Amino acid sequence: MKENPREEVNIADLISTQAGIDPEKIQGLADNPEDVEDPIRVERSEAGELFVIDGHTRAYLYGKEGRTTVEAEILPESGLGFIQALMVKDALQKDDFVKVSELELY
Repeated sequence: MKENPREEVNIADLISTQAGIDPEKIQGLADNPEDVEDPIRVERSEAGELFVIDGHTRAYLYGKEGRTTVEAEILPESGLGFIQALMVKDALQKDDFVKVSELELY
């Protein structure tokens, strides 16, 4: 089975596919930093948009720590990330996609 490519991506470019960040997950990562080692998983659209499929909390935490990039596994485009990002945009009543760095704790 072919592995998906990995690359460093800008945290500021990451589009969220969930509506917020669970503070308990942030605390869990702070208590177990070894869990932060895995790359996040993103789906890149043909237009170059980066939709986070897995790793919102890690990317959010890295951004709050002042990092500008994160290692990401680039998944083949399926359209799922785009659809989920549209649902988040509508649920939060935003005009544009919501960036991971803009998420709030719930």
